Amino acid sequence: MSRSTKVKFETTTVQFVRPLLGFNDDTFELAQHDADYPWFTLSVADADFPSFIVVDLAAAFTGLSLDIPDDIAADLNAQDIDDLLILGIVNVADGFTVNLAGPLVVNLIANTIAQVVQDTDLSTAAPLNGDN
Repeated sequence: MSRSTKVKFETTTVQFVRPLLGFNDDTFELAQHDADYPWFTLSVADADFPSFIVVDLAAAFTGLSLDIPDDIAADLNAQDIDDLLILGIVNVADGFTVNLAGPLVVNLIANTIAQVVQDTDLSTAAPLNGDN
């Protein structure tokens, strides 16, 4: 998984087409974190909680391979893989780790998002140490 260009936008509203595990909210704001790629903030629209720091996995991990099932790609209305931004939720309390087993897939054209739980043995707490 690699991205040829950096993603740039200020804030966009995204709609979960499948619920984020453990949450009922489906409309979130995705914002570039301090305009510093590859960091973003994902927050419930019109609320203070929950809010997550997320990172573009293509920028943070080399050689990472993820599966996006056809039915989820269809739900996201994804026409082209280049329209998708793959994000990982960062856990700052755990020494800056990222969940690779449950990435968030965002269609930047349709403003849709889904969590795509992977069937492989990917870590839920992969270290973000710059050696990835």
